[in-house]
Amino acid sequence: MMVLDALNFISSDNRRMNFYFYLKDIIVKSGMKKAYEKLTNIYAIGDKIAAFTIRDIGMMNPDIIKDDYQFAFPVDIWVYKIAYKIGCKNKDIEKVKECLI
Repeated sequence: MMVLDALNFISSDNRRMNFYFYLKDIIVKSGMKKAYEKLTNIYAIGDKIAAFTIRDIGMMNPDIIKDDYQFAFPVDIWVYKIAYKIGCKNKDIEKVKECLI
């Protein structure tokens, strides 16, 4: 389902560019939040994969990263464990991101 949804995503709206350039363009024009929302609307892509993707695009293009760091900060079980040990006791992804950022 994820592969079909991703193929549908990249083939819709007559997109003429690859996935990387499409997301980079969204980040430049509309911000990381919009790119994050586009990614998380794809079946089986959640916070971690979306944030990793945006982070990687940002690392290749540091000039496009603004203040929306939470959208480029992936959180998984290991981040939760470290966050808990340093005092971020919340299980909500957004609260963990806020605490660590």
